[in-house]
Amino acid sequence: MNIHQYLLSGARQIQSWLFPDHEITYDLASFYKPLHFSDCTYLLSYKSPTVHTAIKANKYHRDPQAARALGVVLAGYLQQFDHRSCTIIPLPQSFGRWRERGFDHLKEVLKHTNHFDCVRFDVLTKPIHTQRQAHVTKTIRLTQQTGTFACDRARAGTLPHTVILFDDVATTGATMRAAQATLAPHLPPDARLICLAIAH
Repeated sequence: MNIHQYLLSGARQIQSWLFPDHEITYDLASFYKPLHFSDCTYLLSYKSPTVHTAIKANKYHRDPQAARALGVVLAGYLQQFDHRSCTIIPLPQSFGRWRERGFDHLKEVLKHTNHFDCVRFDVLTKPIHTQRQAHVTKTIRLTQQTGTFACDRARAGTLPHTVILFDDVATTGATMRAAQATLAPHLPPDARLICLAIAH
């Protein structure tokens, strides 16, 4: 647990003592502003303390209020896509990362959208475990994700017109690019691949 996680956990514990019936709320709607970074669309600025806290709370503490708030923002973007011609592929965790956390933080967010029936967890996997991107230098971040994803080619080849590759945060964009490079060659020729992150 790093210092930010420790302080966040402590703050939440103190709040639960002082206000046992109070739920933390995250008002993220006012921060919604889809922009582009590299080949990726992102919806919120990670520089915002509110956005940063919500993402960390969902990612490391499975905070249901944070997941719901992030899901509402994501749902606002996804409403432009038809369920019948859209597939969402969340960036997978390695088994080691899942065992460490015990849950899939992207799934927690996606459950709060109207497009959960479009989500596929069986196309992309991450058989190679890597260090957390936040715990390594920028130089390592840019290279360590390369070749760590695997794609089920048969399943990828049957996906509908729009495929959305989804992550919570794009910092350098290296993880998204590695997943994109693994998935893109196996999609149908007419498929449109969108790389989407909640924040950058």
